[in-house]
Amino acid sequence: MTSNPATSSVTADDGRVIGFILISGPPATDARPLVMLNGLSSLMTDWMDFARFFANSRSVLLIDHRGMGASAFDRGDIEAVESISLPRMARDVVCVTNSVLGADCKFDMLGFSMGGFIALHIVLDQPVLVSKLVLMGTAAKSVSAASALSDPALVMQRVGESKVDIVARLMRMNVSEEFVQKHPQRFGQLCTAVASGKRPQAVILAQLKAMAPRRFNLTGRLGAVGLQTLVVHGTGDRIVPAQFGDALASGISGARYLRIDGGGHLVHEDDGERGTRVCAAVTAFLNGPGGHKL
Repeated sequence: MTSNPATSSVTADDGRVIGFILISGPPATDARPLVMLNGLSSLMTDWMDFARFFANSRSVLLIDHRGMGASAFDRGDIEAVESISLPRMARDVVCVTNSVLGADCKFDMLGFSMGGFIALHIVLDQPVLVSKLVLMGTAAKSVSAASALSDPALVMQRVGESKVDIVARLMRMNVSEEFVQKHPQRFGQLCTAVASGKRPQAVILAQLKAMAPRRFNLTGRLGAVGLQTLVVHGTGDRIVPAQFGDALASGISGARYLRIDGGGHLVHEDDGERGTRVCAAVTAFLNGPGGHKL
């Protein structure tokens, strides 16, 4: 098994440590770096295979959201947990990109699920930083009422339930049953990966609160997204139902839309072709016109 690249960190403007991994691309590449933002309760290492695919042609920057994994808070730091919000996490990302890539370096950005919420905040508030945008399994407003995770208790460990049990239960909400049946080994690998690492329940609950309807609705600002954008969504997504992807694609002028029939929330795994279809589409989009450094 290939080991993960070394984890590094920067200090945000409020003193919290934000962990990241930079996977260097080919030495002679002129492709822009790709910043990948993962979703609720996720760690940057969860989609390392996906990131390594893109690192074949460009450098890839992965970031752990505050409170999670390599960005874990000090034990008992209640103030830090209360600091969690989508704009705050967006500022963390910019802090990392400025430090690692340089303040003048434009990058492409891929936001998945909650990472897409954060990506939208960045491109709307600091559009000069980003060249191309990929929004995958995400939305422009809270999905709380429509999501299979509408009850926060669903993400909490139940009495008598092992960590492996809760992970398997939640992972079945993220992929189609067809994926589970066709790829049991890969499903098991995903469950094992998600069962590891620092994922404090208090931080996960704070992330859920940050995505509540009264705190997240950028629908009215989608017309201001002036970047080349690719929206990717599975029609079988139970976490962020497909109508939210439809709304993104229609709300962002000129957005391209890859709608994966039957694909689950983890559409980069569950696209009917073990992720190869999504990887190929994202690569073609990033490498298309305007996809290289000037």
